[in-house]
Amino acid sequence: MNTNEHFSLATDVVPLYNLVTIEQFCRGNKVQIKKMMQQFVNQVPQDMVEMKAALHIKDFTSMQHAAHRIKPILNYYAIPQAEEDAKKVEALAKEGLETDELVFTIKRLDEMLIKVVETMKTDMLAYA
Repeated sequence: MNTNEHFSLATDVVPLYNLVTIEQFCRGNKVQIKKMMQQFVNQVPQDMVEMKAALHIKDFTSMQHAAHRIKPILNYYAIPQAEEDAKKVEALAKEGLETDELVFTIKRLDEMLIKVVETMKTDMLAYA
């Protein structure tokens, strides 16, 4: 197993996220890597709260902006399914219609990112 890949006990087949890009960006500095992980753990759930609230009030512009904001973060942590879902949310929100696909995609993205955040919180204990 690649030590940069972080698995969920529930999935153990596909890594939830990968720190290769973050480790390269931080030049292996464990303190900096932990800070980056902490930023993810703090920011991504806030963006999801905003996205779900925007869906509830049909504020498609805010929904689109929240999805747009998290796309690069999901790329840096190598979470391709979540990145694809964020792209889909952004595109569907741009259409300005609440569809079953939009609701489902936001729900799936939220569930996936909850797992990532919980796993990352545990994994951060391994960093200085």
